[in-house]
Parts: sequence; C-alpha cells; structure tokens
Amino acid sequence: SVQTGAGGVWRILAVFLLCACAIWLWRFKTILAKILVAGSVLYGGYLLFDLSVAQREQALAAVPESNVWSPERVTELRAEGKTVFVDFTAAWCVSCKANEIAVLDTAKTRDLFTRTNTVKLIADWTRRDDNITAELSRHGRSGVPLYLVYPAGTDDVTPQILPQILTYSIVENAVKQN
Repeated sequence: SVQTGAGGVWRILAVFLLCACAIWLWRFKTILAKILVAGSVLYGGYLLFDLSVAQREQALAAVPESNVWSPERVTELRAEGKTVFVDFTAAWCVSCKANEIAVLDTAKTRDLFTRTNTVKLIADWTRRDDNITAELSRHGRSGVPLYLVYPAGTDDVTPQILPQILTYSIVENAVKQN
C-alpha cells in the first residue's frame, strides 16, 4: 500500500481472485468456461498494467525539499558549518522502520541534532533511485539501511558509516565526534 496506495492493494487482491477463478474454471471444458478464463486473465492483466505507483510514502512526502539527500546538498550544508546525517531508507525496509521508531524519529534525537548543529537528510530508495543505488554501491552496500555522518567543513572526507541497527548512543557518539 505504501508504493501503490489503497487502490493498488484492492487491484492486486482482485487479480488474485481472478486468478483463482480462472484456475477453478480451467477444469471445465465448456465454451462459457473458456470465455470466462480468458476474460479473467485479460482483466487481471489490465488491472496489473494499469496499476499506478504512488510518488512516495506519506511520511516521506512530508519531508521538506531541503531535507532530501543529494551529494550537492551534503556539500552545501557542510560548507555552512553543519554536520550532516544521511538516512538511506525505503518504505518497505523493516530495519529502517525499526530504527526510525526507536531512535531517529524521537524527541531525544531531534534535540541532539539541534544541539550539535546536525541536519538530517533522507535518501528514499523505495522506488530504487539510480543516484541512491550508486551511492549505496560506493559505500559497499547493496541495499538499505545505510547511515552516514559527514563532519562540517569543505575538505573532501569519507563519511563515518554507522551500523545497520542503531541506538541513541551510537548516533550521539557519531554526531559528537564530528
């Protein structure tokens, strides 16, 4: 439902139902059964073909454009003297969601980011963005989650890579080191 919306879920369920009906009807040898099998398959194909994909998860849609990851945005924020925390995530990533609930989207972490002049950027890989895929590969990852911390400054640096499962103390130590 995150990627297709509620209507997409209903379409997929309808396709499953049409497939079940077509399989059940397949055993009957009448002309009507064959017409219904063909109709079920064609209509199911249409439902899948016409399936629209939502732009992004509702929570990520609320992310201001200034907090969307790009290499240029990281460079810009670092030049402004800010530490940058980059959250490479996806709507379907269970570890990402667990980290968001337990650590990243808490008042304590938001306060930490404010106190340490840290900006959190979101790299949403829900729909397999090519730029994000390249950045993941550059850091030796084939998927999300990936958490990077860049220190303030203009010199070229390798970011600190945090573990895939976060705790508040891990984030705090990484941000305070920079």
